[in-house]
Amino acid sequence: MTGRPVILTTGSAMNLPDWVPYVVWPALVIGYVTWYVWSRREHRAYVLRLAKERGWEYRTRDRSVGRYTERPFDKSNAKRRHILTGEYRGRRICVFELTYPEKTELSDRFRDANDGFLRNRVTCLVAAVTHDLPIPTMSVERIGLFTKINRFLGLPDKATGIEEFDNRFEIHTARDTDLSTVFDADLCRWMLDDKRARQLPLRIERGDVVTWELGKINAEKIDTYLDYLCDFLDHCPVRADGTVDHG
Repeated sequence: MTGRPVILTTGSAMNLPDWVPYVVWPALVIGYVTWYVWSRREHRAYVLRLAKERGWEYRTRDRSVGRYTERPFDKSNAKRRHILTGEYRGRRICVFELTYPEKTELSDRFRDANDGFLRNRVTCLVAAVTHDLPIPTMSVERIGLFTKINRFLGLPDKATGIEEFDNRFEIHTARDTDLSTVFDADLCRWMLDDKRARQLPLRIERGDVVTWELGKINAEKIDTYLDYLCDFLDHCPVRADGTVDHG
């Protein structure tokens, strides 16, 4: 007896019972929510342990840490959380996480106010050290393409006068400041030789020197950032009385 060959198709092999989506999708959602809540609680517990070990004060939220301007602190709907304050190397410090929503297709589809549950949020670890030096507001970053083009065209630019430093870093400040009084030869040489200066941005504002990077609070990162900021202040030639000590 000759029969017709049976042809198996991908579609027929993959047919699933109608009830499967009603079980799988809720299970995935419940699993994600459970992991999300657990990870947030674990991270908060870690930050609390870190604060206790170092004798720092912990606050869930504090509006006073919103005093910095420009990016990334000027992001809309930015939140500051897990605020740690205390002392480090004899200086007052503040460490916190800055989170803000990142515009993606997913965030456009789910326009809700949940704290990162259905929206992709970027988290930055921010470290600040308080100082009493009369330094104007300024930012120090690795030199960008836009600044390189401006300099090539001969447009005016903020510079220290130390060529090697100016070729690697750019300084933004609103005031007509003589940058050489802050960035003298010793400070510039230190920043050129220190790999942290090549990796981390630096902002001086409202009596604080600040740095930040993507990531959450982590003890090792905190020490790296705070040491960098304290070292910067140690090398800065400006003194509290306004005098400049070039060593």
